[in-house]
Amino acid sequence: MHYPPPAPDLTTAEFAAAVGVKDTTVRVRLCKTGSYYGITPKKYPSGRLMWPADGPDRLATGGDQTAAAAPPAAPPTRPTRARRTAHAAGGAV
Repeated sequence: MHYPPPAPDLTTAEFAAAVGVKDTTVRVRLCKTGSYYGITPKKYPSGRLMWPADGPDRLATGGDQTAAAAPPAAPPTRPTRARRTAHAAGGAV
């Protein structure tokens, strides 16, 4: 049985054009979350990123729900001024 050859992977610019965004948008999202809405590229030893050819289709049908990135954690809160002052003076709050 003969199978069709796999579709060639896409460069970041080709992937971005297929999705309808700028290539920098894809790179920024990848750097911040590790994927572009669940789609992850292969990274070659040369540093080049190659995106799956079916990636734009997967995004159009809802993306890869199993690899969705978790929302970022809330930043830690700073102590209030009263706590900082009491701590510096050696007193209890």
